[in-house]
Amino acid sequence: MSKIFHPFLFLIFLVISASVCAQISSTTSDFKVSTAYSPHDSIFIFNQGATAKMGTLKAFAKGGIPATFTWSAYDTVNHVFSAPFQTDANALSSVATNLNQGGYKVQVTRAGLDTTMFAWVFLNSMSFSVEKNNAGEVHFYRRTCEYTNLQANAVPSGFTYFNVVNKARHTLNNTVNIKWTANPSNNVQLGDGAKIWIEGDDLPTEDTEYTAQATDNFNLSKEDKVKYISIIPKADFETDYKKKYSDSVASAPVTVNFTNNSKNAVKYTWIFGDGDTTILSTPSNTPEPHIYYFTAKDGKDYKIKLIAESKEKCVREDTATITVNKPELDAPNFFTPGGSDSFNEKFVIRNVSMREFHLTIFTRSGRKVYEFHGPDINSWEGWNGQLNGNGPDLSAGIYYYVLHAISWEQPGKKYPPVEWSKFVYLIRNK
Repeated sequence: MSKIFHPFLFLIFLVISASVCAQISSTTSDFKVSTAYSPHDSIFIFNQGATAKMGTLKAFAKGGIPATFTWSAYDTVNHVFSAPFQTDANALSSVATNLNQGGYKVQVTRAGLDTTMFAWVFLNSMSFSVEKNNAGEVHFYRRTCEYTNLQANAVPSGFTYFNVVNKARHTLNNTVNIKWTANPSNNVQLGDGAKIWIEGDDLPTEDTEYTAQATDNFNLSKEDKVKYISIIPKADFETDYKKKYSDSVASAPVTVNFTNNSKNAVKYTWIFGDGDTTILSTPSNTPEPHIYYFTAKDGKDYKIKLIAESKEKCVREDTATITVNKPELDAPNFFTPGGSDSFNEKFVIRNVSMREFHLTIFTRSGRKVYEFHGPDINSWEGWNGQLNGNGPDLSAGIYYYVLHAISWEQPGKKYPPVEWSKFVYLIRNK
């Protein structure tokens, strides 16, 4: 029976035999990929950093039997391998150093072995820079009060190689990814890419150094920096309002002190929310304590706004709210003068946000028994149940009182009084 010879199968056998008997590697390459035309031929990539890095390839024959290694370089013009440039005889391995970019062939021969292997050396480099002026700063036309634009330019080196059998041309694709970081970071998440925009509240209010790092497909990484000279002010202030009134109501008049924590500003406009405005310049940037008055029966919130302006005319704002409580009475519905426990012996009224009051107390039949007019109801000692406060004790029973109160208001303004009419029980212990 005749045997059929198949040349394709024979070629596969030769390739497998060669890979089993000999191999090319590199201990100094940074990356390795297979060629597009054969999984058995490799491209060894040597990334170029601060110093030049030439190619190094190592061939060895398996089995521990010495062989002769003959190296040749590929001529990309004539598409042939040149005369050998290195031969190592009776060696277990051979190392070719100081190799330029290009293709290489090594022929390994010994008794019973004659095989040829191919490899390519790619000296990978990258041109990378961040756009900046001669001082290393962001160009003035790349920054405004609303945004700044950072740009980087990355050009990776290309690599062309050839099928050593049919001379077909191939290109090794290489792309670059660019990431940005900031120092200080200001907790801002920056985008990726050659061009990024930093806008609005993400704009730094202090000088910031931005670093762009470019990394290609083969882990070659380069970075460049640019300095952003801030033109953005930081508007930031605090008041002592919450500290004063954290556990109590804010009764008029409310005096508020301010602390200005703003940065990078030269002009400060304070809008107090009650019609008053103060404009200050550095270094006097904190206003005097401001007094808030209550002017209506219902409570009112004052929205305070600080507008900080930089020397480049950029502005930022900060706000806070001050609440002045509405007029309220805290009055008992009974009192017990002359009691044995010395508790609740006087009819005492307390209030919130009242400037002046006039109190009149009547019997149920309409007879006036007590009257008081004063500037501060909270300092009034109260009614002791006596006629006019210093006469004979009045009998137990129900009494009717009318209170006219005037709320705090801005100086010079007049508002009608607020009136309360209620009953109180005078109780005497027998």
